[in-house]
Amino acid sequence: TVAMGTTTGHFSNNLMQWIHEEGGCPDEIAAIDWRGMQRPTGDGEVAPELLAEVEKVIRGFLADKTKSELMDAAVQRKLMVTPVFTIAEIAASRHLQARDFWQEPPDPPLPGTRLPAFPAKVDGATLPVGRPAPRLGQHTREILVDELGIDIQEYDQLLRDGVVR
Repeated sequence: TVAMGTTTGHFSNNLMQWIHEEGGCPDEIAAIDWRGMQRPTGDGEVAPELLAEVEKVIRGFLADKTKSELMDAAVQRKLMVTPVFTIAEIAASRHLQARDFWQEPPDPPLPGTRLPAFPAKVDGATLPVGRPAPRLGQHTREILVDELGIDIQEYDQLLRDGVVR
């Protein structure tokens, strides 16, 4: 998704400057000042054909860039870029590692378990590490018998039949 216009204008200008520097767009597209656009949606402010061309230029430019390259450029060039990460990419994130985001819980269910420690640091203060999610079946008995009132013999039969853990 590409969003360009007044509220993101300076970011859009930075992106188009980068594309232009690498020979990815003509001068007339690079010269557009997106900060002054009221509604660049084809309603007279910017022709729909020009918007389609700009989107084509951006897609073509970004097609061969890695997420890492885009994030590095976003920091260096002040771009508004948001990647979509896989779980493995989040776990290996240099940014989250630098913030000590991943912490081992006090009583890990498995060796090497890491949990998100805190969403933010304020003046260096951090929140304590939480506990891991319950293991499969950890609270089944309490829920079925104590909370829902299932008879203990019926619960035992469900366990034997492999219906619950």
